[in-house]
Amino acid sequence: MIRHRNSLAFTCVLILMTLSLMSCTSGGTNGANTGGTATGTLALSLMDNPSPYQAIYVTINEVRVHHDVDGWETLSNLDLNLPQTINLLQLVNGTMAYLGSTELAAGHYSQMRLILEDNEQTPQTADLNILGNPHPYFNYLIDPDDEEIPLKIPSGGNTGIKLVKGFDIKAERATELVLDFDALKSVVQAGKSGKWILKPTIKVVETVTNSVAGKVIDAAEGQGLEGAMVSAQKNDGAPEFSSEVDQVTVEAGTESDAQGDYFIYLPLLAPAEDPYRIVATKAGYETACQQLPSNETMAYTADFGLTALTGEEIGILFVSVKGLTNESDSALFSIRQIHSDCGVIEVGSRSVANTTDEQNPIYSSAITLPAGVYQIVISAEGQVTHFDPLVDITGGQELKYDAAFE
Repeated sequence: MIRHRNSLAFTCVLILMTLSLMSCTSGGTNGANTGGTATGTLALSLMDNPSPYQAIYVTINEVRVHHDVDGWETLSNLDLNLPQTINLLQLVNGTMAYLGSTELAAGHYSQMRLILEDNEQTPQTADLNILGNPHPYFNYLIDPDDEEIPLKIPSGGNTGIKLVKGFDIKAERATELVLDFDALKSVVQAGKSGKWILKPTIKVVETVTNSVAGKVIDAAEGQGLEGAMVSAQKNDGAPEFSSEVDQVTVEAGTESDAQGDYFIYLPLLAPAEDPYRIVATKAGYETACQQLPSNETMAYTADFGLTALTGEEIGILFVSVKGLTNESDSALFSIRQIHSDCGVIEVGSRSVANTTDEQNPIYSSAITLPAGVYQIVISAEGQVTHFDPLVDITGGQELKYDAAFE
């Protein structure tokens, strides 16, 4: 059952964040593997884009991969620059942090895991964070008020962050991957405890040769727009307002820089799939979308001119959820609309912690949207997905939307 209520108000901003990890392989038969076994080289880098936080630091201890024949292999003791504490928010629009490289036996790898440092002790390192302070924790965020808040990563130090999409290492050939991590879907404040939890949402992008880039400008002024969110989305072609949560899939995204420029690596598409929809949003502007001309592997260009809206043409959405099993559980809200050029697209998303005190529900940060009718898809692990196809966002008003799993 879904319930929602309206109240007057007006504020704020819509922001999306992604993390990407790139792995490259090149042919060769030298290195750790012997006995004539063909090998390739695996190189790992990290990439990310901005969020509402000043910084998000994670410490990666190990990388593990699973070969279909040889089983699990830990790469941390090879030629990888680990452990590393990395500020994800410094890695934007194609900038990556190099983790190192190692040789792997040729063949199919069904899974990769990133093992994070899960020790609650203070890190012993000479490195300083963006505030000029020593790192207080291995994994933490810095909020807009300069507060350093620890992040809890469930199973991060044991089973790790699981990346279940496979990849192939081929002798004498190169394989390239990008792993895309969405922070607003992954960073959750857990109820009354006030703890912050990182539940990573990561997608695998299979190449760095397929990409889209361009500029986002203010249509009236002709100036570049900083902070526009640009994402590459897939649509399964189902009828409008399909109740399937996967009807729209955001494969990768980024935020435009100070000049309005952006860059996104694109996962490869199957020949029969529709080309990507490239969606541009910014608080206070009309949403724009373009469908790429094909799904061939190449470097695409998609420029956007966004139209500024008045206060009476903009509404604000906050979302909350209750009825999940534990205080640390969360639900993912996907806010979608039917766009005249692209069909159903996602224009915003949030992960929201479970409300245990019904008198004081936990609401998401503000989602700023052009006035209009939207659909909301609400999903949570072990729960039946909720679908609401007719959510009216009224200009100049605030909508508080309360979802209940029962």
